[in-house]
Amino acid sequence: MTMTANNFLRWQVSYFGFEKDMQQLLALSICQNASLPKKFYPHKTISTNADSVIEIHIYFFPESFNIDAEALEKSKKENVRFLCIGQFNDFDNLLACIQTGAYGCISVMNMYEEIIPAIQSVFQNKVYVSPALAPLVNKYFKEQKDPYLNLLTSKEAKLMQLLTKGALYKEIAWKLRISENTVRSHVRNIYGKMKVHSKTELTRKILNTTLNLQLLFCFQNDLACLCY
Repeated sequence: MTMTANNFLRWQVSYFGFEKDMQQLLALSICQNASLPKKFYPHKTISTNADSVIEIHIYFFPESFNIDAEALEKSKKENVRFLCIGQFNDFDNLLACIQTGAYGCISVMNMYEEIIPAIQSVFQNKVYVSPALAPLVNKYFKEQKDPYLNLLTSKEAKLMQLLTKGALYKEIAWKLRISENTVRSHVRNIYGKMKVHSKTELTRKILNTTLNLQLLFCFQNDLACLCY
């Protein structure tokens, strides 16, 4: 069934993994409220043309939460957005779902009430997470820290920052007001603590960690559940 959110954007819904009765109830909830997703923010909407149809795939995962990556491949197309409904017992489940490309994680306990806000988020290019799952997110980010924060001394941390930016030992020694031999000693300690053997390995490890933390921060700040 194809529905229209405004004069231009048309959308249709497909269901995967649902029992018949559950799917019928969910489809009824969507049909009864099909006009609601028209309220979205113009500067964040899906870029489309008059002939486009956005396909929304809704997946139901059973009690033993398990992402079927192969099954989700059919939903990884330009005009497809998919939502996942299930029981998310911890943040790892939640993050795994988002990392597959899902535009929403909906608690099975509230799926009939939340399916329309989730679809609305799709049109806003946001990730929807059930408000009931917010405590999982907040708890994780309160505990999330740079894994190297307590591993290095403050001087080692400063030295590592200079080193990974390409500074030479002589330059590091001048900036930190220490001798080049002391720089070499710190570098050996850093390599040992970080379990690397070269500046290239060190840089790659720090870059990966920084990117992961930045992605998690962006994820935290883009959760649609914080907007409802």
